[in-house]
Amino acid sequence: MIDTLFTPLYLWATLQALALGVMVPFLRLDKSNVFLGSFFVLTALNVLFQYLLVFTDFRLQYPETVFVSDAIGFCYGPVLYLYYRQLIFERMELRQWLHFMPVGLYLLYFIGFELLWRDFRYENYIDQPQHIAVLSLIALSNLIYLFALLHSIKRNDRHKGVKEFKLISWLDMLIGVFLLKSLLHLYIFTMHTFFESEVLAVVRLVKDVLFISTTVLIVVAAQWFLLRYPELILHGSSLDTADEDDAGDPLPDVGKSEPDQSLTLEEAERLKALVSGQKLYLDAELTEAVLARHFGVPSYYLSRLLNQVIGKRFNEFINSYRVEEAKRLLASPDSSNRTMFAVSLDSGFKSESVFYTNFKKYTQMTPRAYKLKFAR
Repeated sequence: MIDTLFTPLYLWATLQALALGVMVPFLRLDKSNVFLGSFFVLTALNVLFQYLLVFTDFRLQYPETVFVSDAIGFCYGPVLYLYYRQLIFERMELRQWLHFMPVGLYLLYFIGFELLWRDFRYENYIDQPQHIAVLSLIALSNLIYLFALLHSIKRNDRHKGVKEFKLISWLDMLIGVFLLKSLLHLYIFTMHTFFESEVLAVVRLVKDVLFISTTVLIVVAAQWFLLRYPELILHGSSLDTADEDDAGDPLPDVGKSEPDQSLTLEEAERLKALVSGQKLYLDAELTEAVLARHFGVPSYYLSRLLNQVIGKRFNEFINSYRVEEAKRLLASPDSSNRTMFAVSLDSGFKSESVFYTNFKKYTQMTPRAYKLKFAR
């Protein structure tokens, strides 16, 4: 009866996670999407092997495959951390592969000792001290990478108003939920050794329910998330098309009254000094009303000053500063390994597409071409 209820859920979760893993790098092939796709492929494999080992006779025929879930457990943290890192940095340094050293050491141990040195049997490994130690190390690894991801979000919380950073933060929240789910699963698993046989079946049932329910929840959330915000995986592609945010504000209706005598070049220079001095343009959520409050004038006065004296719409005025900031970052050796996604965030743009469109508008070249000019 239980098998009948669980089978459709496990099958659905496996196929859907695998579809996500293939779709993400297929839509746009870059290093960050490869790691994101790998996360979903690992999830699909984990669900599949959990089903085979728990609900079928697969573990009796191929008991040595029990290592797969443990190896995947060691991989989750590094894959998610490197996905986050590749969104910000272009080059993946050789030392970053050291994140996979724990899973490599585990495979050496399992193959060299459990399989080749000993006569491996399922019951001589599962729930035994050596397996409890492995699960404890996986839990420790998950905790370390969870805190590393949360630290990265905290360090970049100045981008909290940026639409695309909100997407990253939301995905990181899903990552945190998934890691906590893994820890809970591992905790219940290790507690098997402390329960009497009468309640062991109940503990395993609770573990299986938590495992598949949280996995299904995360897969559904990821599907909704990627459908709602496709720019998460399409960032950087087809960026020569205009974004609605870049269309610019329509020319304000300033009325037919006589020109305001207070609209002087001195006031325009004071506005420019305020924006550049306080770097207000780095706020991706900056609006005309907010800038007017900073300047200490009504919004209609700021609109007239921008249009009648400076000769620019609000978006054009602010984005010109953001482009200059992006040019500075792209020309700086300190930013040579930053992705265009990271530069767009650091320059105050709301999305990467708006960044590309405005940069090309003001410089007649793409950000990457501008960066290559200084790299030579």
